[in-house]
Amino acid sequence: MRVAALCALTMVAAVAASTPLIAQEWTCYPIEAGDTAAYVAARIAGSADARHQPWFQIIDPARSGFVAKTRYDHIRPGWRACILRAPVVAEPAAAAGTKVRDLNPLWLAAILMLLAPFAVYAVDRYLQHRQAVIEAMTRFGEAFVREFERPLIESRAPSRALRSRLRVQPHQAQVHVLLAPAGARSYPNLADHRKNVAYDTERVLQALRHPPFVSGPPHQDGDWVVIPFRFQVREQQESVP
Repeated sequence: MRVAALCALTMVAAVAASTPLIAQEWTCYPIEAGDTAAYVAARIAGSADARHQPWFQIIDPARSGFVAKTRYDHIRPGWRACILRAPVVAEPAAAAGTKVRDLNPLWLAAILMLLAPFAVYAVDRYLQHRQAVIEAMTRFGEAFVREFERPLIESRAPSRALRSRLRVQPHQAQVHVLLAPAGARSYPNLADHRKNVAYDTERVLQALRHPPFVSGPPHQDGDWVVIPFRFQVREQQESVP
């Protein structure tokens, strides 16, 4: 998503250099006490869904900037709801005998400033999603280790039965759980206990009520037994009032 935002800025600059200049016109309306983003969008744009569109923005005059759409559930009186009207095309004067059009740097700067909040919003959404995936993978990995180790701990002399590590790879939607024996223990290892490791992996997944992770074949990495898991993102449709 971050790459897409940067590409969008580059494409706009390229288009602006080869087409007539475009002046964007925003029309804004005050937000009053009791208003919601859905209500304001329906009132000024004809549909509550319009609040999700890039041409509908809420501005905080105190900061002179757009309000992130993730904050639309808590808008405040005094803010302003704005919609982008149809662009006005201005044809530059043609040079004698040529079709060359000069791009005013101020226009390019204005266009880039207009798109900057959208790029920031896209990057913010990307970072929030990435952090949420990391946290979900970490919680799952820690819960997996606890449940895997639970039957291995002796009640008379409780001590750690395992050494563990996590390798989180959010860009690949994968988390690797690394397990190794603690102290003088020999389990887990794949040379002598491959079937036991597979059994315990399935047992733990059932105990965790089948989380949205799918295990892959384990492999040995030195003293570590590496159990890979792929995070399956479940699509959820957001209901819009």
